[in-house]
Amino acid sequence: MSMFPVNRGGDILAWHDTVELIDGVKRQLAQKIAYLTGGDEIVLLQGFQGRIEEELAVESRFAEDVEQVLSALETAGTADEVAAGYRRGKQLATDYFQRRGSVLVVQSLCATLQDRLVSRALALAGEWMARSGFGPPPVPYCWFAFGGAGREEGTIAGECDALLVHGELTGDHAGYFAGFSLRIMAILENCGVKSVAGITPAHSSWRGSINEWRMRLIEGVSGEKTLEDHSFLVRFADLRLVGGDSGLCGETMNLVRSLFDFNRRGFDEVARGAAEMTTGLDFFGRLRVAKGGEHRGEFNLELFALGPLVENIRILAVRTGLPETATVERIKALLGRGELGVDLSQRLLRAYHDFVSQKLRLEIGRNGEGSFLKPEELGESEIESLKEGVEAVVNLQRIVYQRFVANG
Repeated sequence: MSMFPVNRGGDILAWHDTVELIDGVKRQLAQKIAYLTGGDEIVLLQGFQGRIEEELAVESRFAEDVEQVLSALETAGTADEVAAGYRRGKQLATDYFQRRGSVLVVQSLCATLQDRLVSRALALAGEWMARSGFGPPPVPYCWFAFGGAGREEGTIAGECDALLVHGELTGDHAGYFAGFSLRIMAILENCGVKSVAGITPAHSSWRGSINEWRMRLIEGVSGEKTLEDHSFLVRFADLRLVGGDSGLCGETMNLVRSLFDFNRRGFDEVARGAAEMTTGLDFFGRLRVAKGGEHRGEFNLELFALGPLVENIRILAVRTGLPETATVERIKALLGRGELGVDLSQRLLRAYHDFVSQKLRLEIGRNGEGSFLKPEELGESEIESLKEGVEAVVNLQRIVYQRFVANG
C-alpha cells in the first residue's frame, strides 16, 4: 500500500491507499465477527467505535491547542510572551510526533509556528524602532525564509536561515534595517530560533537593497566560480516570503529566476555535483558510517541521505520551472509533469518520510542535534527502510546525471 497519495487535493476518502486501509479494517472486523456469539458483535463494534472516538478527540484537542498557540503568537505584546507561545507550540509538535509519527504534520506545524513567530517579531521590532525615534520602515522590505525554512520543512530544532531585501535607502535612513534586523534576531534567539550557518539579516551580507542583491547575484555567477559557489546560488530556489511587500517580493523572485536562466553552465555543474554526491551505502550494501573522530561508527543522515535527496529534487524542480519549494510538493509536481515515474516518486516520498522521521527523533532525544544515527540503536526494519530510501535516492541521481550531464 502506498504511503502517500501523490495527487494533490481531492477527497481524502477517495485516495487509493485510504480506500485500501478502510477495506482492510472491514475485512478484519468481518472475520472476527464471524466467530462471535449473538450480541458479542455489538460489543466489539461499540468498542471499536469508542477507540475511533478517542482518536478523534485527540485530533480535536490538538487542533484546538494549535489554534490557541497561533492566536497567542499573533497577539503577544512582548518578546517573552512570544517565546512562551513558541515554546508551547514546539512542545505540541513534539508530543504529536511521539504519538502519531506524522512527519508532514509536524513539519507543517513547525513551519507555521516559525512563520507566525517571525511575523510577530517583525511587528514588535517595527514598534520598537518607532518608539526609539527611528520611525517606521522608510521603504518597502521583504523578509525571506531560506533553506529548510524556505522549503517549509520545519523541525523541532527551530533552525531558521533568512535574508532581507529592501528598497533604496538614502540619508538618515541608511542604517535603519541594520537595527531592525538585529532587533528581530534578538527576539528569535530568545525563542531558541537561530541560523546554524549564520545566514541572517543581522549580518550585512544577508540584507540589502534590491539593487545590491542584483549586483551580488550577478557577481556570484560571473567569472571563475567554484562548484560550491554555484551550488549555493541554486539554493535561492528555496526562497519564500514570510513578511513584507508583495511587489518587492515579485521583483526579487524574477531576479532569482533570471539568474538561473543566465547561469546554465554553472547550473549543469551543480547538477553533476548533486548526481555524484556520496550516498549512504558502502560497497557491501551497509550503511556508510564514520571510520573515526567524534562520530565514529555513526551514520550521517544529513550528508548521506536527506541532503542528496533534497539537492537532486531541487535540481529537477529548478530546471522544470516549478514554483514549489517544499521537497514533497516538488516530488509530486515532478510526477505530475512526467519528470518522475510513479514507482520512484512513491519510493522517494517514503524515503523522505523515513529520513526526516529519524531526524526528528534525534532532535527530540538529543536536544536539537539531528544528523548522526547509531545503527546499533535501530531496529532491523528501520535499517532496511533507510537502505531502501538511499537506493531510491541513487536512482534519482541516475536520472539527474542522465539528463543534465550525459546529455549535456
